[in-house]
Amino acid sequence: MYEVFCGVLYLLKSGCQWRMLPDDFPKWRTVHSYFQKWSEPGPDGISVLERALKKISWRGPRQTGAELLDQLLDRGRAEREEHRYRQPEGL
Repeated sequence: MYEVFCGVLYLLKSGCQWRMLPDDFPKWRTVHSYFQKWSEPGPDGISVLERALKKISWRGPRQTGAELLDQLLDRGRAEREEHRYRQPEGL
């Protein structure tokens, strides 16, 4: 089970395709089937996988520098657009 869970973590972190899972982990079909079971929401709407990730303080995949830069540039564009279309007060 530990190796299967590590395979799920690897996939979540790397974003690789299921079939590209390295040979260090169990077969991709095994990891995928457990991922499906663990991802089903329980009666309270929270899946077993979400609980496990919260327990280990999972923060998800890290952003690359390029992704962070894109996010900052997009935010700057949005702020400029908002400023451009904002009506001056008193009109």
